[in-house]
Amino acid sequence: MVNAQEWLNKKYPTPEAKAAVKRISSKDDLKRIGDDLLTAISKGQDPLSTILLGLDSLINKKQIEDNIILEGSLSLKGFINLEWLDINDQKITTLDISDCPKLRELSCSNNQLAYLDLSNNQQLEQIHFDNNQLTDLNLTGLTKIEKIFCSNNKLTNLEFLKNLNPTEIRTLRMDNNQFSAQDLSCFASLIGLHRLFISNNPFYGSLKPLRNLVELKELSIVGTNVENGLEYLPEEFFKRWQTLSSIRNLSKSRKRISQSRSES
Repeated sequence: MVNAQEWLNKKYPTPEAKAAVKRISSKDDLKRIGDDLLTAISKGQDPLSTILLGLDSLINKKQIEDNIILEGSLSLKGFINLEWLDINDQKITTLDISDCPKLRELSCSNNQLAYLDLSNNQQLEQIHFDNNQLTDLNLTGLTKIEKIFCSNNKLTNLEFLKNLNPTEIRTLRMDNNQFSAQDLSCFASLIGLHRLFISNNPFYGSLKPLRNLVELKELSIVGTNVENGLEYLPEEFFKRWQTLSSIRNLSKSRKRISQSRSES
C-alpha cells in the first residue's frame, strides 16, 4: 500500500500542476468517457469538452495506477479546478476536498471514511460513498446534487436530507445504514425523486408520505416494516414495471401486495 498524500504530492508537486488538474480517477477508460458524454448531452452541456477532458486524462495518465492501493489521509489543497474525483476501492481514512469548489462528481466508495464535509463543494451533482464507515456528513449548500449513493455505512440520522433541493434530487440510495425507526415522512418533500432505495433500515408504516413523489420510478424497501399504501404510488410507477412482481418487496409477500393493489 502507498501513503495517499505522498502519492498525490509526488504526482502533482507544484501549485501549477495541482491547479491544472480537472480529473483524478482510479480507472479512466473509454466506457467512463462514454457515460460522461451521455450525461453531458442529457444536460445540454458541451459534449466536446467532456470528450477532451476524458482523453486528456487517459493520455496524461491522470489516474491512480491499478497496481497500488492508497491509504491514510488525503487532502486536495490547491486542486482548485478539479471537477471529477474517483478514489474508489482504496483505504482512505479522511478526505479534505474543501479547496475544490468546482467539483461536480465525487466517487469514494469502498474506503474507510467516517465523516465527510462537502459544504464547500456546492457544484456537486453526484456523490458516491457506499461501503465506508460514515456516521455523519455535511451536505450544507448542495442545491445542485442529483444523485446520492450512501449504502452500507453507519449513518444514524437523516438531517442531511434537509439540505437537499427537493426538485433537483433524483436518486437516493441509502440501504443498510443505522437510522432510527421512523416512518417515510422524511422523504415527503423530495418531490423530484425518481429512485429511492432504503432497504434494510427500520422504516415502518405506509407509503402515504410518498404520495407527492409523482416522478418515482424505482423503490426498494426490502427488509423494512413498510407494509401498505400502494395506492399512493403514481400510476406511471406501475406502468413502468408492468407487473407487481417487478417491485422490490413492497411488502412482506406478493400476496399482500396484490391485495393492497386490488383494494386501491
